This record gives sequence, C-alpha cells and structure tokens, in this order.
Amino acid sequence: MDIMTARTNYQSSLMIIDTIRGLALIILDTCQLILIPFCYVCTLLLLQPIKYIIPVAAYQEIEHCLYENCILIVSYWTDLAGHQVFESGEDVGHILKNERCLIIANHQRPSDIGIIMRALQTKSHFFRTNMWVLDWVLQCVTFGWVCRGHGDFFLLQPVDAKRFSSVFGDRFFGKWDTGGQEQLTTLKDTVTMKFDSKEYTSVILFPEGGFLDKRRSGSDRYARLINHQVLNHITLPRTGAFEAILRGMLECRENNENVCIVDMTLGYREPITAWQHMFRFWYPRQKFVVHYRTFRMNESFDDSLLESDDPNKLRDWLFSRFTEKDHLLANFYDRDKFPTPTNLRPCSPLPVRPYLIFHLWTLFILYLLTKLW
Repeated sequence: MDIMTARTNYQSSLMIIDTIRGLALIILDTCQLILIPFCYVCTLLLLQPIKYIIPVAAYQEIEHCLYENCILIVSYWTDLAGHQVFESGEDVGHILKNERCLIIANHQRPSDIGIIMRALQTKSHFFRTNMWVLDWVLQCVTFGWVCRGHGDFFLLQPVDAKRFSSVFGDRFFGKWDTGGQEQLTTLKDTVTMKFDSKEYTSVILFPEGGFLDKRRSGSDRYARLINHQVLNHITLPRTGAFEAILRGMLECRENNENVCIVDMTLGYREPITAWQHMFRFWYPRQKFVVHYRTFRMNESFDDSLLESDDPNKLRDWLFSRFTEKDHLLANFYDRDKFPTPTNLRPCSPLPVRPYLIFHLWTLFILYLLTKLW
C-alpha cells in the first residue's frame, strides 16, 4: 500500500510540474507572439530618421539581424513544446549558403511554417537573405508585421479575392479577381529587383496554394480532368507563382550563375494546429521529418522549361515532382521514414546566446518606449 501511495504521489507531482511548465510556456509564447513583432516594428520606426544617412547595406544588415532573431524565437517554440525535427535526404546547407535557391514544400497545416523555420534556422544565417511567399491573410497577424517589414511577399488567391470582393466590394479586391495575373507580374518584378540588388538569395514557396484538406477536392477534380494520377497525400501544385519566381531569378543571373530548386517534403503522423504546435500542455509531442531533394539548373532543368512553346511543359515538370513527393509520403506513412540510404539526423541545436540577447533587446525597446512616451 505504501508503494502504491508513493507511486501515486510521484505521478501527481509530475502532473503538477508539467501543468506549471505548460502554463509558463503559454505565458511565454503569448508574450513573445505580441511583444517581439511590436518591438521589431518600433525598432524599424526608430531607425527611420537615420535610414537615409547610414549606408543602405548597414540598414539592411540591422533589419536582417532583427528578422533572423524573430525567426529564432518562432523556432524555439518547437523545441520548448517538446517536439523534435529530423532531416533526411541531401545535405542542403552548402547549397543554401552559396547558390540562389527556390525552395518548395508541401503544405498541410499552419505549423508547416514553424517546421521549416526550425529546420533551416541553423543553416548559415539563411533567413537573413530569404523571402517568403505567404498567404495575404497572414499579414494581419502579429508575425505578419515582421514579414511585411522584411519584405516578404503576400499573395492573394483568386478564390479569396472573389470572396473578399463580394463582401467589401471591387474597389480594392476587384483588380485581383481576374486570375491574379497582376500579382504574379508584381511577384516576378519583386524577385528580379531583390535578387539583382543581392538583398535576397532564396525564396520559400508552398506551390499547393493552401492547406491539404481545403485543396484536396479541387485538386482531385483537376487531376481527373487532365487524366493525371489522383494524389493521396498532397495536392497538385499551382504553377503561377512558381513560374513567376523562377523567371525573376533567371532574369537577373550573372555569368550563368546557377539556380537550384530545393524540394522539402514535410512528413508527420498527425496534422496539428498552430496551437498544438506551440503548446504541449494538452497535446502529445510530435516528430517532424523534413526530406530534402535538389534540382540544379542545367542538370535537372534548363531555360527551355520556361521558353518552350508548350505551355504545359513547366506544369508537367512540377506535377512530376509532386507526384514523386506523394510516393515519398506514402513510404513515410507506411514505414515511418523516407526512402533514403542515410539515417535520420536531428536538426542542429538552436543557439542560446542570441535567444537571450534578443529578449534583453526587447526589454530595452519597451523601456525606451516608456521613457519616450
């Protein structure tokens, strides 16, 4: 009886400790979700008076450092919640550091963004010169302010444009209600300008254009219409943004500079919400696996992919890659790993010192604002 009582008391103590830890995590993440983007925006506003005095490169370096540390905060949410992120396939660290890259990934839940951030965070200051292509709605949340300040591109889907224009009228959203061609042109020009100025060296895109459960029915109908295999674990990608980014990158190449497409396949057993990803209080820990493949220009594709008279050549090439991704995910769900000769490798540990220093910077900015107020 004493042993059973002691065991019960021990389990109760562990439950209380876990509850306290979970509540502390909720408070910490909530404060970070609100205060970190607020201080980022305030810092950029405070820098405006000297923006035109200091060199452009110096201002960009300051902003890139702030942005990278904001991504570091989000990456820590995964670790603090007890989740694990593993990598398999090719080692892309050297490629991301030295080549211009278009990174494509499958999309199931909002937590996919956090998984990618955690996987790429430790790869040679990657996020300092990276641009995300995100859904237009995300700029309305707090970390969307950070993405807007960094220059990430927000894309409004034509379906959402129709929905918004029916509610708010055509004055603002009606111009995007014609297939989104104007946005794609703006995206291509933005990529060309940013890559030509060396401000960015990579772009991250979710070609599916939405979450798996929302896009599945439309993807299946389109697959049957064009006599394509119906995919089980992902959806057929949309090619508009992919083509616009690729054209923009190729337009500003210097001396036949290489362009690489990095394919990230995200695998996990149970799709989870952003809340479940951040807070482990009520939810089990998850194991996320990121599988890398690379497709270099002049090896896996060339300019003819865009210059061909056949408008479906680029579409068919991208559809083939996503069909392969579907087979990879089928293997993952069947065997709990991707088909690769290399073993799973855990992501490198996140740096602690920048994490702590960034919190001190946040407190300093809040203190400075109270004094200015």
